[in-house]
Amino acid sequence: MATEIKQQSRWTESSALETKKLALKEAVKRQVLADKRYFNKPGRTCDIEQEVQALDSNTGRPIDVQDYFSTNSIGARPDTTVFNIEFDANGITSLTADGILSLYKSMTRRTQQIQAGLRGLKPDTIIVPIGLQPFSTSEEARDLIVKDEIKRKRYDLMEKRTLEENPIKIIRVVNPKTGKELIEPASNLTAMTRCSGTQIHISDCTIKDALQTHNILIAVTPIMVALFGNSIFAGGMDTGRVNTRIELLRQAEQLRAGLPLPAFSLLEYYQNQLRNTLPPFIELHNPALALDLAHSAIHTTSRIRVDIENGTVRNEIRQIDSQSPFTTIQALVLTFGAIEGLRNHVLPSFEQSKTNFQKAVFGLYAPLQWGKRTTTIQDAAVSLIQLARESLKKRGMKLLSKDFLDPLESDILIGISQGNSIRKIVRKLIKEGYSRQEAIIVVLNKLNRQALQA
Repeated sequence: MATEIKQQSRWTESSALETKKLALKEAVKRQVLADKRYFNKPGRTCDIEQEVQALDSNTGRPIDVQDYFSTNSIGARPDTTVFNIEFDANGITSLTADGILSLYKSMTRRTQQIQAGLRGLKPDTIIVPIGLQPFSTSEEARDLIVKDEIKRKRYDLMEKRTLEENPIKIIRVVNPKTGKELIEPASNLTAMTRCSGTQIHISDCTIKDALQTHNILIAVTPIMVALFGNSIFAGGMDTGRVNTRIELLRQAEQLRAGLPLPAFSLLEYYQNQLRNTLPPFIELHNPALALDLAHSAIHTTSRIRVDIENGTVRNEIRQIDSQSPFTTIQALVLTFGAIEGLRNHVLPSFEQSKTNFQKAVFGLYAPLQWGKRTTTIQDAAVSLIQLARESLKKRGMKLLSKDFLDPLESDILIGISQGNSIRKIVRKLIKEGYSRQEAIIVVLNKLNRQALQA
């Protein structure tokens, strides 16, 4: 969840520079704590922060479900829009085979509870794990923002800053096969309001390990973007991609989103995160709050988060589209196995990862370069699963690997991913006489059923 702002001072360049100076002062303090091993803790944990969209089962359009949040008992909360629901899968959970299975069961149960609660209020409502609302346009997006005045001021301020700082003032997404294009203002707000993601949180025992995890995540993010992308439609248009959510966010926040830079100390990490922009939120007195506010406005595909009170450190992994409970655990198991399997491996250069990342939105057959090796994301994904399987086996997770990674590997070997499966279904239905909108609605209802499966 974002750092809360109780009162916001007026933004000026000088006050933003002072906030940044104060934030970096706190970053130095946290590096000192890291050097003193303050964040060294035995045992590792994980969690899932999930976002799903509340849609009309008949039209596929967003439904305002703000009334639900005063009645739910599982801590579900609004997130930016009136139709996006955010909830924790289980809370902080032990990173063990039993812990991951309990996370899966809890996430499934909570998903079912949310669906039942919404149906009790509005019978035609379905919750859908999808990365991008397939019909809404940027013009329509503003009407979907939560009505909370304090939050709205925060969002408006963030949008104003990104609109001013973005070097390129438009988002342009072209389908390379059809030539059709989506063009809209480079607004982080109208892009963000249509997007939903699944966050995976994995802790480490030391800052050093967390930094290594951070650098590994940069390398594997392109593979995860392609495997777990289901956002192929934007404004009703097939974008030719499997992950349009990542494309929109990258172009909407050109200095704040995308891949983070590699880092080898906690201080370097914070310096990298804050180097290209000025904080949109002003804090002139509290260094810790200044850093947390500035850092919360950086939306890279992964972020290191330290908990000063409890002395812990984790990576927030933010690169996959919203997923069903089963595919979420597939992503968690693959991510954890890949992190551990790659700890002693040579990683691609950052420039290679950046190029891989931009191409990954097109799916399994996109090219990927890893050092001197040039391959495809499909082949790299199979290799990554095999590497993850071995590292999981060493950690007593052989059965977990079999249950979640084997089906994923089987699909990848024959060229199946979420994104291209959705595209094939829609094309097949259109050939059978469905309109594009009707075909997409069929897919949305299918994604809902998959999310509710025990």
